[in-house]
Amino acid sequence: MVVAVNNEFPASTPAELIKTIKANPGKFNYATSGTGSVNHMATEYLRSMIPGFDIAHVPYKGQGPAVTDVIGNQVQMLVSSGPSILPMIRSGKLKAVGITSLKPSPIAPELTPMATAVPGYEFDLWWGMLAPAGTPASVVNTLNKAVNQALAKPELKEQFLKEGAIVTPITPTQFGDVIKSDVDRWKKLAKDRNIVAD
Repeated sequence: MVVAVNNEFPASTPAELIKTIKANPGKFNYATSGTGSVNHMATEYLRSMIPGFDIAHVPYKGQGPAVTDVIGNQVQMLVSSGPSILPMIRSGKLKAVGITSLKPSPIAPELTPMATAVPGYEFDLWWGMLAPAGTPASVVNTLNKAVNQALAKPELKEQFLKEGAIVTPITPTQFGDVIKSDVDRWKKLAKDRNIVAD
């Protein structure tokens, strides 16, 4: 995901963003596509890791109105998926501050990871395939092998990259671990930050 601000905001790097917000408590707002949305969770996770990062949440009914108001400086910051926000950044309507992955992304290698200023901060989106509970392991493993073989094809990797996704073949057990880890982390964040989905 990409951390973006409007063009008037006096920060262009993760460190500058943090310094500016901490120096102006309560002055700035961040937009989301709704309470409990993925961009709300990503921003609250960032806030939870930075003492004094006092920026207010403004939930919108969808991404479009949120982006519009960040461009117009009604709100100052937005965390959004790369493919949905990079066109606005590359056309000069918004300014990118950083990305939420631990390492630079091939879809926007010029962007600095937020973790350079907030050690350990990482918020990645992922997609995966699931089967009904009780599906025999032999079937799951056969599907996993077929999917991983398909994902190894260069043309499919390229297509996913256009959507901001980096193909990462894993086993069913590894994928289950990812899901469990994320569910535990986001449940704790929601409880700690009193986040209830709309």
